[in-house]
Amino acid sequence: MIDFKLCEKKDIKCIKNLAEIYDEAMKILGVRIWKEEEFLQLLERNFLIFYVEVNLKILGFIVVKIIKPEAEIINISVKPNYQRTGLGKKLFTFMISSDLFREVKQILLEVSSGNKKAIKFYKNLGFKIITKRKKYYNIKGGPYSMKDEDADIMKYFI
Repeated sequence: MIDFKLCEKKDIKCIKNLAEIYDEAMKILGVRIWKEEEFLQLLERNFLIFYVEVNLKILGFIVVKIIKPEAEIINISVKPNYQRTGLGKKLFTFMISSDLFREVKQILLEVSSGNKKAIKFYKNLGFKIITKRKKYYNIKGGPYSMKDEDADIMKYFI
């Protein structure tokens, strides 16, 4: 059974699972891993975290900040074994159809120009690259890294 939910500050189990998923999904990229405390800080600063649960196991999430009429996606992560199963797309669809997005007209995000897998995923959702930030990232290690890497800024219109 698939269920979509919004993580709350008091849900320590959810926050712990988010940190584990992020660690598993992001360490291949060579980026700094977020800890449980950082997810809690995001929630305390009014970021929203939507997540997908399958058979009572959290398998993916989206961190987003809404500043009407825009929203900015900070991160989308799905457990590696469940990537390319449609869960990320279903979660995104749930998020933009929620009442919280009623007044949102566009969504922005930035992604490493070298992360072709993520860019393809975002394009399949309907995002378009609108500009680049030169030498935005300085990633150490991982298959997508170079000393300095550009970021693609992408936009989605609701």
